[in-house]
Amino acid sequence: MPAPTIPISYYPGCSLESTGKEYAESIEVMCHKLGVELIELQGWTCCGASSAGVMLGHEGAVALPALTLKQAAEFDRPLLAPCAACYNRLMVAQRDLRREPHLAEKLEIGPKELAVKILNPVDLIRDIIGLDRLREMVTTPQTGLKVAAYYGCLLLRPKDMDTYDDPEQPTSIEAIIEACGATPIEWSGKMDCCGAGLAGTMQEASEQLVTRIVKLAQHAGADTAVAVCQLCHLNLESRQRGLNFPVLYISDLVALALGAMGGELGLGRHLIDTRHILAARAATGATAEH
Repeated sequence: MPAPTIPISYYPGCSLESTGKEYAESIEVMCHKLGVELIELQGWTCCGASSAGVMLGHEGAVALPALTLKQAAEFDRPLLAPCAACYNRLMVAQRDLRREPHLAEKLEIGPKELAVKILNPVDLIRDIIGLDRLREMVTTPQTGLKVAAYYGCLLLRPKDMDTYDDPEQPTSIEAIIEACGATPIEWSGKMDCCGAGLAGTMQEASEQLVTRIVKLAQHAGADTAVAVCQLCHLNLESRQRGLNFPVLYISDLVALALGAMGGELGLGRHLIDTRHILAARAATGATAEH
């Protein structure tokens, strides 16, 4: 039986409209499979993650995500921000507006905006769908696939955000991996920075960070890693030094477990071939098309 439709406000952010289009496709397929209706905020604006803090100062950096909170507050539903940077900026802005009533008043932010529940894909699955429900919905268990959960810097930091997991020893992504029938590995790199912010100006430093992370995952026996950030995903794929280690989005893994095809998810546009990851599906009789 299909899951009931769950309406969620949707903030794609700039990257998912451009360089991260395959992440947007993956999110949309996953949500469709989960019975989640994504209702995109109309006329949304950039969250300012890249440069607002430097160019506009604290007030400007809060004002940009505050515009999104205003839009989202018009609806009685949670707000999904798949981009880890957008999610982080919205969460930090909401935190700062709660702490600074004078700024909230100046930006015309009230209780409704401060009460908007902001989601990333992990807590959408865990808190809105539920892991038990996800297990029931899985049609193509990813049995035999060993997966490294990669949280990166932005989902759980700073520590004083109202985050969905322990900022030092998170387990939510691992629980989702298990619910999909795959095996989460134990490894020490899941919270390490991939250096994506350095990739444009300090390429060698970024490559060193990524190569270390990938080697840690491989040494622990992972077949792939799952990321919850399109910039982390791009950096992990493009900056590793000849290791040929594929990286999925968390939405890819969930959608595959729910019966999606690789072509639907844009896996063919990943920089590192993911076809062998789909081999686990052959045992179920699914067709792993790119």
